[in-house]
Amino acid sequence: MTCAHAVSEGFKKVEGVESAEIGLTRGHGTAKLKAGNRAGVEDFWKVVWGNGNKPKETRVVANGEVMERSGRWYFQMTPDGAEYPIEGQRPPAGRVEVTGVLQPPKDKKSVVPLQVESWKPM
Repeated sequence: MTCAHAVSEGFKKVEGVESAEIGLTRGHGTAKLKAGNRAGVEDFWKVVWGNGNKPKETRVVANGEVMERSGRWYFQMTPDGAEYPIEGQRPPAGRVEVTGVLQPPKDKKSVVPLQVESWKPM
């Protein structure tokens, strides 16, 4: 079994995944999620780490809510509830769809900011 195949099969086992395509020689993978899924980015990073690889930046398109707390802005993904501090463009408070990038933490425990590239209201 190749590394790409093992990661692809691992992605498919994440609850809420409709399909997955992995090409580790390119360092690229795509997972299409079912509507209403509860899969989080960290679930996919765990699969990559668990197969002896290092996850790279992760591009996301996600629905959620932008909120402010203690002077800091956050994006809470729907429906898994994962929260990320916002960097880059800040969408207005409320429900939005964002496109952005998450960088996996080096120590697997650090807070991961969402680098927002674009957004649209929902």
